[in-house]
Amino acid sequence: MSGGERIARKGKRYREESQFWLFIGEEGKPAARVSTEAKAYDDMEPTRDQSASGSSPFNPKTIAEESDVTFTALGTVMLSEHKCIKIEAARKGKPEKIYLYAARDLKNLIIVAQVLNPPRGFVQTLSNISLEVPDNLVEIPADYKPIDHDRWTKVETAQLTYGGKPSKDFGVFRAPGG
Repeated sequence: MSGGERIARKGKRYREESQFWLFIGEEGKPAARVSTEAKAYDDMEPTRDQSASGSSPFNPKTIAEESDVTFTALGTVMLSEHKCIKIEAARKGKPEKIYLYAARDLKNLIIVAQVLNPPRGFVQTLSNISLEVPDNLVEIPADYKPIDHDRWTKVETAQLTYGGKPSKDFGVFRAPGG
């Protein structure tokens, strides 16, 4: 992470923000890009990939849910005044190295994740941590409105000819205003 992002998670819901964007969503579902100035949100964003190989902030829970991962405790280390258990996560058949640091005093929250997958790698560090996350932080405010999008629908009864002959290999879609 570049240092400017903020992340909040509560249950399966999350909020990710920086000075440029704000996303609110639920794991495994499309995220909403939120505009606080316009009090609006775009619910057409794709599902955010929070895995170690994704482009979104890494959620260590994603690796814990994989079936082919083994975890090995490597000892303890002090990080940012937290006594942490250093854990190596190894995926079967993958060359990458993943190290997770679970803070004992924060209910074993992973406060540092290091993923080394040459030639790439990253370190994600959490700071200013609170275990008390209010519900409204991970919800779209009730007075925010969705941005209007044309929702295209398939016209099942359409008939199409090509070169004067009926075509069977086609699809016709219509926007609400068209």
